[in-house]
Amino acid sequence: MALETLDRIQLRIDGAPAISDENRRELTALVQQLRSEIECLPESQSEDARSLVGFAELSAFEATREATSPELLEAGLKGVEGMIFRFEERHPRLAKVAGDFAMAVGRMGF
Repeated sequence: MALETLDRIQLRIDGAPAISDENRRELTALVQQLRSEIECLPESQSEDARSLVGFAELSAFEATREATSPELLEAGLKGVEGMIFRFEERHPRLAKVAGDFAMAVGRMGF
């Protein structure tokens, strides 16, 4: 399920006309890194992975839509931040990539 959500995020990034080529490349690389890290997670953490990418999807959606809602973008980014804390001890690379994704999306939306 988390990997399917990452696919939707990538489709959103690919189809968003307002994203510069530089931002598109950065976000695509981060989605690929998220995928790689999530594929390494044990099954016991699949629900946390789903939550993380769910918040990432909300953030990407709000940052790339025509009428961005700053409140909803912030909610998505705060959700990603919350999930980073869950992962940072056991999966520091995943936490870092998630943080980098949130920062990149946040720069686009504000």
